Amino acid sequence: MITTLIIIGIIFGAFVMLLIKMKEKQKIEDQETQIRKAKIIERAENYLENKYGIKFLVNPDGFNDIESFIPGKVEHNYKLCYEASSLEDPNYVFRVYFDIDTNNNQYSEQIRDNYCWKFLRNELRSCIENELDGILKEYKLVIKIYPNLTFNNNITPKSQLLDF
Repeated sequence: MITTLIIIGIIFGAFVMLLIKMKEKQKIEDQETQIRKAKIIERAENYLENKYGIKFLVNPDGFNDIESFIPGKVEHNYKLCYEASSLEDPNYVFRVYFDIDTNNNQYSEQIRDNYCWKFLRNELRSCIENELDGILKEYKLVIKIYPNLTFNNNITPKSQLLDF
């Protein structure tokens, strides 16, 4: 009986130790995830500031819907999406996308955004309205912006419409 209780105690003790180690490991993984996430947010804010010359805030909660990239891992490629806004116009929310490839221990990252829709929309509207003036007396122009259509680093608000 005593031997059985000792064995049960040892098994129970080992189980408790295993749970404690698993909890510690999870805590370390969570901390590493938070550090990686903070670095990604910082890279996104720096990228946007360098590209547009103004300060931006990136929402650290990310963004996830059916039409956007879904954060997660697909083989060796990560696709992350975050919402962002400029400090000058916090009501205009746009998306920043990260395409991350970690194949064969090689790390590459491409950042794309759709902030230029803020400027492109007005220029596109003006261009279309100029073409329609004199042709149609009444019309309603609706420009639908697809959030996952993005611009690379060389497209800025100073770019011409044809560059877009």
